[in-house]
Amino acid sequence: MKYLIIGAGGTGGSIGGFLARKGKDVTFIARGEQLEALRQKGLLLHSGRIGEVRIENVKACTADEYWEKADVIFLCVKGYSVKDMIPLMKRASGDSTVVIPVLNAFATGDKLESLAEGITFLDGCVYVNSYISAPGEIVQLNPLFRLVFGARESQPVECETLEAIRYDVDDSGIEVILSDNIKRDTFRKFSFTSAFASAGSYHNVCARYFQEDGVYRNTFIALVKEIIKLSETMDISFESDLLADHLKIIDGFTPDTTASLQKDLDAKKESELDQIIFDIVRLSEKYNVDMPVYREIALHFGYKS
Repeated sequence: MKYLIIGAGGTGGSIGGFLARKGKDVTFIARGEQLEALRQKGLLLHSGRIGEVRIENVKACTADEYWEKADVIFLCVKGYSVKDMIPLMKRASGDSTVVIPVLNAFATGDKLESLAEGITFLDGCVYVNSYISAPGEIVQLNPLFRLVFGARESQPVECETLEAIRYDVDDSGIEVILSDNIKRDTFRKFSFTSAFASAGSYHNVCARYFQEDGVYRNTFIALVKEIIKLSETMDISFESDLLADHLKIIDGFTPDTTASLQKDLDAKKESELDQIIFDIVRLSEKYNVDMPVYREIALHFGYKS
């Protein structure tokens, strides 16, 4: 299968790097110093899962330079860049191509399908703590690397296609789950990402402050409880205690961990406020669920109904 990785940052670089090291046909869409480094010296992974690995002869190009057809497209860009990638996805998609969005957002497949008819968008999420440490280099801070993907409800996708992707991802060394309820599984991941990023950005503190009892941890707990209330109204149920699960995750972070949203806000870069915080408030309005803590944080960052 031919894989196109749109975005060669911490997430896309990790997924594509693991696939490429096992000989899969992978092309990265990148830009700037990252693109030049990939072309000149390949990709170096400093991985808590597989150790240090260099992938030579990496295929990488700009969006404008890619004119092939891919079997599988992993969309791994920031939420605000998604629309810019639609012409590329249309050009790179054939009749059997599937796109797996791996973003800090919820219901991405539904939203993209309305913007790009004729493309098959699945849904997915990834558990990995990784970042670009230097051009052409990706650091993964711990062994956890899990990809969850699947077809959306009533979506006509060939089981053979899904199984082929699952096999390749598993063979590459990534833990992979082919979900039979991708709405639930992506909402679970997004609920943590959103609550942690919202609380961290609002209080401007790192994980250490959420690992101690007090106002910061209480904010995180309140946000998760509001998300649980929203999920119940949306008829999304979980097999385990979501709050306990999320507290366990945050307690396992290195103390200086911050969310990518917080990093972007601190650096005064374009951010994913709209996808990570504002979209939750929009859902609360759609389903008529009172979420006062989320609303307070959203208003603080300029949300307008």
